[in-house]
Amino acid sequence: MNWRLQDKALCVRCGTTGYAKKYMSGSFIIELFLVIAGVFGLLLFIIPGLMLIGFALLYSMWRITTKKWVCGACGASDLIPPDSPVAVRLAAGGTNLPADPKDR
Repeated sequence: MNWRLQDKALCVRCGTTGYAKKYMSGSFIIELFLVIAGVFGLLLFIIPGLMLIGFALLYSMWRITTKKWVCGACGASDLIPPDSPVAVRLAAGGTNLPADPKDR
C-alpha cells in the first residue's frame, strides 16, 4: 500500500489512528561494517574485498526493498485508510473484521 507521511492510517491490530512510520529491515551497523570491511579488504586482498563489497551491495538492496509502513504505536504493518468501510465499522464500535485480508 502506498502511504504518504501526511496520511493518517488505522492500525487493525491495536486500533490506533495516527501517522504511519517507515520501517526498514536489517541493521545499518551491519551494512556499515560490510562496506568498511569491503574497503579494507579491497586494499589488502582484491578477491575477498570484492566479495565483501558485493555482500554489502546485496544487503543494502535487500534493506531498501523491504521498507514498509508500520503503525507508530505498535509497529504492526496491518494498516488501512481511516475512511475505508472497515475503519468506519471499527470506529462505530464494531469489532468484526473480514476473515480474508483482501476484504479489509
